[in-house]
Amino acid sequence: AACDPEVVDLAGLFLADSWPSADPWRFAADQPGLTILQPHGFMVVFADGEPEEGPMHTNFKLSKTGEEVVLLQKMGPDTVEIDRMVFGIQARNKTFGRYPDGSSTLEYLALPTPWATNLMTSVTRNISGPPVPGGEITIYPVPTHGPLYVKINPGLVTEGTTSGAMVTISVYSISGVMVSRSEHDISDLIHLSLADQPNGMYLIRIQTGEYQTVRRVIRQ
Repeated sequence: AACDPEVVDLAGLFLADSWPSADPWRFAADQPGLTILQPHGFMVVFADGEPEEGPMHTNFKLSKTGEEVVLLQKMGPDTVEIDRMVFGIQARNKTFGRYPDGSSTLEYLALPTPWATNLMTSVTRNISGPPVPGGEITIYPVPTHGPLYVKINPGLVTEGTTSGAMVTISVYSISGVMVSRSEHDISDLIHLSLADQPNGMYLIRIQTGEYQTVRRVIRQ
């Protein structure tokens, strides 16, 4: 999370799973849509050792038995360590991070919350990004055996006509793996499916314009 009140651009910085590192992973220098963090914003980097999967997938893979993540910046001939996080053994579907966001305190947290604030207690409500003015989002049936429908109140778009307004929906497993990504007209009843996915918790990220929300869905 970006807790600084200023916009932060990570372009050209590096991540590594140890330092010194012979081959640290570099944030793209030419994709500001991926590397700029707004104040109090969030970013997901997939440390999966599969850089061919996309520009936010690193060339190293973190171990569930514990290691470290280091944020680096090159300044002339020198490489400077900006931040470091050391973590121990990780449990399935648990997460470890700074609590509160941006603090120096590292804790085991109740639930992974990509694109949302770190949480210490269990969540019984929606995990939300920036507030969604003038509209509501309905997802049903929850829990689901596979079929999933999303209905968005057109009031979510408050300026001009809603005709042709688009919404992007991304579905992630609780471990952060993208299951699907699609665009839809905001006025449509949107049909998604988890029929080909294993049972468990999924995160549905809904984006339209500058607004976003993340909902939890159980497939059983």
